[in-house]
Amino acid sequence: MKSENSELAADLSKFKPGLIFDADGVCLFGKHQDEMSAWRSKRRWVEVLHDYFLLELERDYDIEVISDLHTMTFAVSCTFSSACGRYAFWRLINHQAPEAEKKLGGLSHQPAASQIIGETPKANSARTASGSTKIENETWIVAPIGEATDRNNDSAQILKRLLKIFQ
Repeated sequence: MKSENSELAADLSKFKPGLIFDADGVCLFGKHQDEMSAWRSKRRWVEVLHDYFLLELERDYDIEVISDLHTMTFAVSCTFSSACGRYAFWRLINHQAPEAEKKLGGLSHQPAASQIIGETPKANSARTASGSTKIENETWIVAPIGEATDRNNDSAQILKRLLKIFQ
């Protein structure tokens, strides 16, 4: 068990503090900068998983704190075992439960694509603070009316004529 924890800690040492998802192992990791934060986080995770997903410890998931002083890695490891637990994990990795994810420590740290184990960053996308993927060079906000009419000369001329008539 000790060698398994040190191997896992070595793998987690590559990541920044925050939530780390392992989709293959159906595991959720929370990396912290000190051991006390990891133990506090474990207690908070048990509360959040019970309150938001109605999961029970040891029946739906197993949780432990991993500490490795050689790599200065301190993490909470949560492995989901039941169908309800796996569904809660799916909701977390697909950002379907933002309040729970924030309380677990996920949204306060900007999750980069590298925070998901096994995922490679896409060339034309970047992760936003909420974790959703934003496509570059694509405008999602409609310009105000003044800017839209300036770009369209025909519409601008018609609007100017109408304004003159009603003044």
